[in-house]
Amino acid sequence: PALLREVVRLARPGGGTLAPFAGAGTAGVAALAEGRRVILCERVPEYAAITRARLAAAETGADWRAPASQPSLFAGGA
Repeated sequence: PALLREVVRLARPGGGTLAPFAGAGTAGVAALAEGRRVILCERVPEYAAITRARLAAAETGADWRAPASQPSLFAGGA
């Protein structure tokens, strides 16, 4: 993701990023991390679902791989 974040920074401030082959959404996560808008296209439903989960998690800082019912080890600290 670090390389993609550098690529995303090449866009004009306030601009957006277009990823015509979203795959697992890495370009989208990089764009969100840089505060950019993003348009992703993916025709494979399984990859589109992964992308949606990753982007939702990127907005909240959650781990997209953890089931929603699994509590975070770091939330609420002990």
